[in-house]
Amino acid sequence: MELDLGVDDYLGKPIVPQELLARIRNVMRRPGTPMRHRDTYRFGPFTLDFATRTLFRDRTPLRLTGGEYALLVVFTQHAMQPLSRTQLVALLHGPDALVTERGIDVPVYRLRRLLEDNPAVPRRIQTMRGIGYMFVPDGAYFL
Repeated sequence: MELDLGVDDYLGKPIVPQELLARIRNVMRRPGTPMRHRDTYRFGPFTLDFATRTLFRDRTPLRLTGGEYALLVVFTQHAMQPLSRTQLVALLHGPDALVTERGIDVPVYRLRRLLEDNPAVPRRIQTMRGIGYMFVPDGAYFL
């Protein structure tokens, strides 16, 4: 079993969303979890509130799908790190996900429409040719 190989937890399919969220909350409560005691992430005019899963531009809440939120969380955890499409898929869906690498492009496109002043010339979510994407937040910090 995977738990014997060092896996912290395991969730079989079909996934029950409430159970998944409960397991995520449990992991986030563990000592040493990177985002413990961090409720928000600020960059530029944006604030990402992890408790409410809400992105604000200035003080206006923006609509995020579950996938957009998950992708933004991954980007905030790996700011200024080039991430390949394969890495992004693994971080979002797990290493054995049946999602193609190109399947990450649409969520990135949608997130750019929310975060960029000009999505055609992205500053915050940059394409790294031959590599993937890199999140470049301006003036970012956790609270």
